[in-house]
Amino acid sequence: MALIKIFNSKTFNLFIKIFSFLPKSRRKEFYSLIPLALIAGLSEIFVLTTVSRLFNFLSDQPRVPIPFFSNLLDFEPKYKILILISSFIFLSWFSSFIKLFVRAKQLKLKATIWRDLSELALKNLLSQEYEFFIENKNTDLSTSILVSIDRVAENIVLPILKTFSGMFSIILISIAILVIAKISALILILGLIIGFLLISLSIIPYIRYANKKRLEVELASNNIINESLNSIIDIKLTNSEIFFKEQFHKVGKNSVQSIWKGETLPEIPRALIEPFGITLIFIIGILPSLFNSDIDEIAKVIPFLATIAAACLKLTPPLQDTFKGYSSIRGGLPDLEVTYKLINLTKNKNAINNSKLIDSKDYFLYPKRSIELNKISYQYPNSRIKAINNLSLKINVGSKIAFVGGTGSGKTTTANLLLQLLKPNKGNLLLDNLPLKQEDLKKWQNNCAYVQQSFHLNDSSILENIAFATDRGQIDIDDVWKAIESAKLKEYVESLPNALDTNIGESGIKLSGGQRQRIAIARAFYRKSRLLILDEATSSLDNKTESEVMNSIDLKKNNCTLIVIAHRLSTVINSDKIYEFDKGKIINSGNFEELCKKSESFKDLKFLENKILKG
Repeated sequence: MALIKIFNSKTFNLFIKIFSFLPKSRRKEFYSLIPLALIAGLSEIFVLTTVSRLFNFLSDQPRVPIPFFSNLLDFEPKYKILILISSFIFLSWFSSFIKLFVRAKQLKLKATIWRDLSELALKNLLSQEYEFFIENKNTDLSTSILVSIDRVAENIVLPILKTFSGMFSIILISIAILVIAKISALILILGLIIGFLLISLSIIPYIRYANKKRLEVELASNNIINESLNSIIDIKLTNSEIFFKEQFHKVGKNSVQSIWKGETLPEIPRALIEPFGITLIFIIGILPSLFNSDIDEIAKVIPFLATIAAACLKLTPPLQDTFKGYSSIRGGLPDLEVTYKLINLTKNKNAINNSKLIDSKDYFLYPKRSIELNKISYQYPNSRIKAINNLSLKINVGSKIAFVGGTGSGKTTTANLLLQLLKPNKGNLLLDNLPLKQEDLKKWQNNCAYVQQSFHLNDSSILENIAFATDRGQIDIDDVWKAIESAKLKEYVESLPNALDTNIGESGIKLSGGQRQRIAIARAFYRKSRLLILDEATSSLDNKTESEVMNSIDLKKNNCTLIVIAHRLSTVINSDKIYEFDKGKIINSGNFEELCKKSESFKDLKFLENKILKG
């Protein structure tokens, strides 16, 4: 009944689904454990047979002859006992080594499956549409990969491997006990199974609840840690250390109970079954003889009990692994569900292999005349308001365009629609008056670069940050220096002792704000992007450096189109065309002088900036 319940359980079905995602080579490794486990089980049988003969010989009790084996031991008593002891020692060593080898194979397979699942989860995550990351917290996703999959490997995969391998030892040793003890052994085995089931079934609901609470606490705790570390400057300036410490304390104060319960409860069946088994052995073996009040009968039972006890000692480890594994597996449903969601994420049809993007600029017919958004509307998930409402704009290739407007007016959303990071609910992107084909989406994006005001730099060297996601051996150093020079960063990099190999720290913490922005801009220059979008990307630069960086972008030479999103007039003043946004629509467009004449908000902005500059 227990096995039927396991096979019909949601936990087992989820594991089978997850197992189906693994490569065929991993399944072969799993099945290769069968012969090893069989050898381990047979070695235990030989050890028990030898120890049984040894007990009987030492107690001078009659022995049931074993075919072939009895004739081999037809020696004088002193040689016979020497052979039995030597055989017992040799078989014990062999059995231990084969079990150690099986365990090593199990642990290796568990680690490999953990890696397989982690890589699959990350691959699926990275292939998701941009909207997915808007709706989900990155900290929760990273915790799911690092924590939940690790626990699936540790608390579900490994126990299954142990149980699978241990079943051979359990079956073979049980058969041996049945042969030796017959009815007594049958009662013993049934008693152990019933006792285990009663204990396990009573605690499994508590294990699941404890594991679910622990998962919730881990996600919340990880979120607080990430938020506090990312806000370290504000924390120091506002003396908020105690606030975050108390938040972490509130979240974690109940976690201790969930953690110790989740780890202790699976141990209960394992801890109780051993004394329960020993009690059953002596009740079955000694009590009948005690009622007869015959000391000779009790003496005759001693070798039998010793053999059964030795068999139970051999049976206990795989049984304990099975009992603990059963509780751990049944209690691991919350982690299984999280893992399955990660590896079963709907794959983005537009995600293609990076190898197909090599030199894709040469195979993709980049627009020669215009880039156009045609009657675009977009509404963010779980939002009732349209971020972009029936918007149309046409950009001439090789021109410099500016987007201006208040916060939340739709500038960045429009940029994301041009990059096709966001897919419009209505309308489409036209390149030279032709809709962008789905099969060309990634190639289009490979021609684009997007530099934001807030961006992430890797904890690595300047070189690796500029040549982002490129193997070191494939980096063109000359192009890197050209990009650095265009970003007006050459003098600074040359002054560093390690130059391009200088580590910039986590998210560029060793750099100033302006230097970080210039690294990000140099990254875009290195890619030789044909559509470059700067979203407040020069806000940390002084006016002189900003002007130099902007002038370094040779639009005609690179057939490059530049879109600048900015609030400073000095940034947009030289644009070929400026689009003014408000509530997801374009309310005005034209060059700087034209907007100064027809846009009231633009007039106010110009007046205010002039007043500030004049003091």
